[in-house]
Amino acid sequence: MIAGDSVQVFSFFAQLVSREDFQIVQKIESNSYWIFVHALSDEVKSAALKVEKAIADNREYAIYRTLIGFEGIFGDWSTYERKSQQFEAIEEERRKKASDYARSITADTYAEWRARILEYAKTESDDLATFPVFYHFFAEFATARPELAQRLVTEDTTGVARFSDTDPQQSLERCSSRARPQLDREVDTGGAAWAGQSPLRRHKDVPFNQRA
Repeated sequence: MIAGDSVQVFSFFAQLVSREDFQIVQKIESNSYWIFVHALSDEVKSAALKVEKAIADNREYAIYRTLIGFEGIFGDWSTYERKSQQFEAIEEERRKKASDYARSITADTYAEWRARILEYAKTESDDLATFPVFYHFFAEFATARPELAQRLVTEDTTGVARFSDTDPQQSLERCSSRARPQLDREVDTGGAAWAGQSPLRRHKDVPFNQRA
């Protein structure tokens, strides 16, 4: 009975993945993966893998997971393990992809990326482990396309306000214990996320009149 219920739930999840908000999709991914890991029934595991496939087919979610993937599963569910060494490799790969995304933005694709950025910026989380890669993306965007970065923060100030003025001390006070080591490294190395100001505003080539 429990196995049958789980299969039905996974079938429902697989249908939601293509149309739900990305924050919900990420919850579905995380929860489905952990059920898959602990499932005793092959039937349940098979149903869970259909959710994995549906998620893999969602190209837009893949971009979101890279930039804001604090609960995302980065790898094949059948072999994935959350180990510190793997975590570091995943974070390095995420940052590389974020840099590639930032450099790929042009005047022709700006409207598409603007919509993405504003949607991703709506992500709700008090956990600062959520946003380091997104901040890295912003910093790379400001470096690669300063004129478009200026346009974004000028025309969409409200939409990116959370990422415009970040006080490092207050951020560290609010962060969770699992986020603190990573954030400490960001501060120690002068990381853009915790440099005391928006990575978009701090870049020397972005001519803001009121740069922080």
